[in-house]
Amino acid sequence: MFPFVHIRDDMRASELRLEKPFLWFVIMCLTTTNVAEQFAMDNTIWHIISKRIVTQHLASLDLLLRVICYGSWSHYFKSDKPFMTMLSQLVVSLAFEMGLHHDPPGAIQCIRSNRIITRDASSQTQRTLEERRAILGVFHLASAKLQALSCTPYMVDCLRIVAESGESDWDYVLTTQVKFQIITNQPICSTMDQPLKKKGGAQNHHRPSSWHTCYNRSMKYGKACHPNLNHTPQTVATQSQRLQDLDSLLNCAASWLVAWLEMPVVDWLGITVDTFAQFTHCIIVLFKLTILNEPGWDAEEVRRRIDVFATLDRCCEIVESVPTAVGMIDIEGGSRRGLFFKTSHLSRAIKALIMAEMTPDALASTTDTVQTPPHSDATKEYNRFRGVDFEQELLIHDDAMLNLSGEP
Repeated sequence: MFPFVHIRDDMRASELRLEKPFLWFVIMCLTTTNVAEQFAMDNTIWHIISKRIVTQHLASLDLLLRVICYGSWSHYFKSDKPFMTMLSQLVVSLAFEMGLHHDPPGAIQCIRSNRIITRDASSQTQRTLEERRAILGVFHLASAKLQALSCTPYMVDCLRIVAESGESDWDYVLTTQVKFQIITNQPICSTMDQPLKKKGGAQNHHRPSSWHTCYNRSMKYGKACHPNLNHTPQTVATQSQRLQDLDSLLNCAASWLVAWLEMPVVDWLGITVDTFAQFTHCIIVLFKLTILNEPGWDAEEVRRRIDVFATLDRCCEIVESVPTAVGMIDIEGGSRRGLFFKTSHLSRAIKALIMAEMTPDALASTTDTVQTPPHSDATKEYNRFRGVDFEQELLIHDDAMLNLSGEP
């Protein structure tokens, strides 16, 4: 979930369509259970982006929210070419054109990139909650690909105001997600502790989701261990601290996956592209820990505690059950398939890649409860979805694995 926009409980679909037609259209596209219709609407969405934003140079809150919404669930429409970097740049550009990255400047007329935007100081002296949520959504979406937005005092102010607004319970979830993203980008960022701690009050009964908490911690410890994953510390003290960090990383990634697999099946429909990337990252982290060769680190014990293969198999089972649970219909006879009809194939391909890198002894000590597809089938699936020549590169290097987790 990613509550970057607040839709009132009493708002009808027809009202949302009149107020924010582009956002409404994206929501309709994401919620349809017919994959063929979804892909047809996807083409219309890109046509609107090309015409309204790129050609006509329009910038509005409705267009911005529409692109944020589309980008947050872009894995529904992923084809053969990645586009999240381009989409992230577009979102940041729209926000900057509208001046949402700072307080209203008052009665001025701005001319930027052939756009004329007039602001009346008498009509708006401060940002609305909707605008503040939008800029937080922009930051969260774009941070995974860009460093265009920094942790400014205005961003901290938006976090505090939205968290304390009380307009929606989901505002606390949004601000917590943004805060975790900032910590992920910059492990040392003490100023981010202030917006959500200044005022406890009504917000104390809220808690961030368990998988967000575990993932944030795993990223923190992961950055402490990477990229010198195979570097042996020189002193007993540093080696002991490193082993503690590795164990904490293991526990956090494993806890994240437990929370992930315990979600109700229907909730998988709302999983964002960021959460899917977190899943892939946690699988990579656990895999690297199961083959880590370092004094004091018992990789065999790790494999007994955490079965990466069983986790991937369980994920495949859940993904394959989603279409039946919600009545989803895939495209017949086409090369492009819906998200929940192709994800299990990609997960099995990842499993085959992991098995290819493990030593025979490590592979023998790992419990494999579900039969793995033949190597040739897994290779075809991997080539189909990632465009990588697996036959020429059997080993999975750190950079390649991290890139795989960046954009599912």
